[in-house]
Amino acid sequence: MKTAALTILLLTLISSRALERGRDYMREKVCQEFNSIGKERFRAGAIIASSRKYSNATLEEILNIVEEMVSISEKCCPEGTDPDCYENEKRNQKSLAMLTHMSNKACSRYNLLGGEKTTFSYVIQLAQKSTNASLEDVQTLARDASEVLSRTCNATANDNVQREFLEHTAKICSRLATKDERFGDCCTDTNTTKAYFCIYSLPWAKSPDLPDFHKPKSEDLCREGGYPEPYSYMYEIARRYTYVPEALFLAIRKTSRNIVASCCSDVDPKACFGVKRPQMEEQINDLLTKGNELCWEYTHLPFLEFKTKLRETYSKSLPEATEEVLSGLVEERASFASTCCLLNAPPVYCVLKIKTGVSQTCSHSVCLLH
Repeated sequence: MKTAALTILLLTLISSRALERGRDYMREKVCQEFNSIGKERFRAGAIIASSRKYSNATLEEILNIVEEMVSISEKCCPEGTDPDCYENEKRNQKSLAMLTHMSNKACSRYNLLGGEKTTFSYVIQLAQKSTNASLEDVQTLARDASEVLSRTCNATANDNVQREFLEHTAKICSRLATKDERFGDCCTDTNTTKAYFCIYSLPWAKSPDLPDFHKPKSEDLCREGGYPEPYSYMYEIARRYTYVPEALFLAIRKTSRNIVASCCSDVDPKACFGVKRPQMEEQINDLLTKGNELCWEYTHLPFLEFKTKLRETYSKSLPEATEEVLSGLVEERASFASTCCLLNAPPVYCVLKIKTGVSQTCSHSVCLLH
């Protein structure tokens, strides 16, 4: 036992020293290059390397990262400088690079969805991550996130982007840290960039057992002010079905609005709602239940076990299906889950996949998500 413990201790010390040597080697390599080729040539090389590493970044963002690298090298590479200088400064640069990467992803999504759908996207994400958050908290933070992106996605000054994201993070922590333990843990990090990354990376919360919520009567939907608050209905659903892909909410929301508009313009709105609303609600509840179950299983089960469970499900529901058909269905559903049962999954692609899947299995004469 003592021998094993000693072995582990020695391995730990060796690993620790190896990491220290690695850091020292990296510092020596960077400083040797900086001192030998000079600041301007070093800057040119750093621009090329950073452009390859952060291929989606704007030129302004690349230049800001490079200036940070040059600044670190100027401070930490002269003879006699404290060896720890390069590591303390390098940590700051890593935080900036991390924020640049995340803001790039957020801006790509914003440019694809537009302001209103981006706000809706954040409502769903926040409601699924923090089921204790109030509608007011979720709406306020979602709108703030969308406004931040509208101001920063085409900004040329990287310090403005950083400031805006950090201020938004502070607002998230102010509203949610005391209401949700996981958010509270993220917000204890004094490095606000790391706190934002922690919040961004939080998985879905467990689906809580909540009481039913108020739904508007059909006859009220066509009256002015009768349609529910823009995000309240989906917020309530997202809190109850925390593993449902965001793309399904986008599809359901569009369909719900289309049905309401169609029936309200009908010569007999009451009769129209009488036919379409029960069908719509039945399909939506079925899709939510299946979507929640699918993504829960994908998230918690090893992938091979997940595919085995899919095969068992299809074998029971389609006992006469051939092996070829079963294999095709399993691969198709597994492919959907591996792409769309993820936070920040590609919305347009996943909405298309959902609509295709629903149209193939729809049992009603009117297929509401087709």
